[in-house]
Amino acid sequence: MVQVAGHSIQLLANQFDSPANTVDGLFNPMPNETNQYLPNGAKIYIQNNTGSWTFDPYIWNTNGGSNYWTLAGTNAAGNATLSPGQGFWLSNSSPSNILVTFAGLVRQGTLNNPISTTNAWAYSSMLPQAGGLQTSLGYSPKLGDQVYIWDATNYYPAYSYTTNRGGGGPAWTTNEPSLQVGQAFLLLPAATNLWTRSFSLCQ
Repeated sequence: MVQVAGHSIQLLANQFDSPANTVDGLFNPMPNETNQYLPNGAKIYIQNNTGSWTFDPYIWNTNGGSNYWTLAGTNAAGNATLSPGQGFWLSNSSPSNILVTFAGLVRQGTLNNPISTTNAWAYSSMLPQAGGLQTSLGYSPKLGDQVYIWDATNYYPAYSYTTNRGGGGPAWTTNEPSLQVGQAFLLLPAATNLWTRSFSLCQ
């Protein structure tokens, strides 16, 4: 569960396989015991392929008991994909906090999340784990990678993986970026990469 404060925006990730990993499957309603819906006017921004930092805004509408999504002013089907490994924005335009709940199965086996240099992209761990991006979440950075983690106070603290001037090989310029469960990040990769994890319930 992730809390999105009133009048705020967060970069989130669905890290479970739900019956439908789509905006409708995850938010119409959310998979919790109270069947909670997003407040009217909430927006989900899903990245598209037209360039870095470009997102399609899906707007949630509640009108006389009728719930539906709109995109670019027209009704949207709600079948846009939100899968493990993918990041998206959720904008809460209401004054009240939203408790976002994701539920489903944890993926098992060898999990591959391809990293492309075509655009800067919103990524997340494919497993619901917290910790250091490299040491806990298994991402192997390339020299020159730039990681941006959204912070409502500091906006985009940047983490660069670069040559260690003091010797000892490459390292993160400040601290290693760290993520919470359900949190995504923006990555400007220096080279094509494959973020691979292996997991089974026997571990």
